[in-house]
Amino acid sequence: MRLVCFGCAFFLAATSLQACSFALVRLPRMWTKSPSSESKLFAFEHDGKTGFIDDTGKVVIRPTMDQEVGYVGDFQGGLVRVPSRGYFDQAGHLMIEDRRDFGLDASDGLVPIGSGPMTYVDAQGEAVVNVSYLARGFHEGLAAFEEAARGGFVDAEGFIRSLSRPGKQGFVDRSGAIAIPAQFAEVGAFSEGRAKAVVDGVCYIAGPNGYRQGTPTAGAQRCGSSAPDYVSSACPVGFIDETGDFVIEPKFRMVRAFSEGLAAVQQGSLWGFVDRDGQFVVEPQFDEAQSLHEGLAAVKKGDLWGYINPGGQMVLPSKYRSASRFSDSLALINGSTYIDRQGAVVLEVDYVRASLFVHGLAAVQTGKRSFAYINKKGEKVFRYSTRTKLPKEIPLPN
Repeated sequence: MRLVCFGCAFFLAATSLQACSFALVRLPRMWTKSPSSESKLFAFEHDGKTGFIDDTGKVVIRPTMDQEVGYVGDFQGGLVRVPSRGYFDQAGHLMIEDRRDFGLDASDGLVPIGSGPMTYVDAQGEAVVNVSYLARGFHEGLAAFEEAARGGFVDAEGFIRSLSRPGKQGFVDRSGAIAIPAQFAEVGAFSEGRAKAVVDGVCYIAGPNGYRQGTPTAGAQRCGSSAPDYVSSACPVGFIDETGDFVIEPKFRMVRAFSEGLAAVQQGSLWGFVDRDGQFVVEPQFDEAQSLHEGLAAVKKGDLWGYINPGGQMVLPSKYRSASRFSDSLALINGSTYIDRQGAVVLEVDYVRASLFVHGLAAVQTGKRSFAYINKKGEKVFRYSTRTKLPKEIPLPN
């Protein structure tokens, strides 16, 4: 076993949290598995340490990882990130030491180390890529990076505003060379040969629930990333290919990543779906839309959700207060009911929280500090409790 140590000092960019104060509140964090995860291992906690079970509930990694389960990542490429410790293999051995409290999961077989300049190492800890930028994980051979943030912004009248200026974003390849120069206000990970790209300018990056994020040109509030009040228009969003050229013109307000050949896009106030050439397959008509998964996409009209197929036909009518994507052939609606692709109720649960089924198991919260994994029959295959104590005045989330 090769043990490699990187970056034991905690780092924060001077422009990011300067002169800000925050109140930290401890709330329970339920460990859930991403539907895209290839690993069939599930995390649990015992006495403040994390271990892993398999999809039958058998303990395969004893709880020796010294971190609460809610902060532990998921296995990617045979490694899992444990904050303040590093990256462990599927036998529970510490392979790459990394003492930072934050970091990224492995992606495309590489582990990103660093909080400014970034080094990507393989599972043996050997350095593969070195970049001089703040970068994210690799997807389809490319990793998004961001140039260094800058200080205050001087407006058109010459006044210095108390704003930070995020760096522009682009992509590097697996050699560390810049594949797509930093020229965008924001980019997303590549999926099916396309990546979201937001045009920079005196505008804001539109986000969920009306959130407005600042851009490199317009600046961002010092204590956070929200756009300044005087910015009134949303930046246009489109899709680029691996050369950095727009293959779907930037004309949308928000977009979601391509999935199963289609991408959900917001034009004006309504959502529809486009193909890889940017042609509308489903015209904008929904108040909200999720990506297509397992042949169905959750869409919202008014206050209720339903599901459409790739052709835009409403397969399951809009009658749900909330609706998830499909995973393991089931979707979670109204927070407590699992339905199949025909809309039939497969399982109803009564827990504080429930999550999607992945590889046959779903994580549920059964009490203030108690959790379990259930199978599709609703049977608990594994239970555990955390040591995190909640302030009495803080209610549990619905």
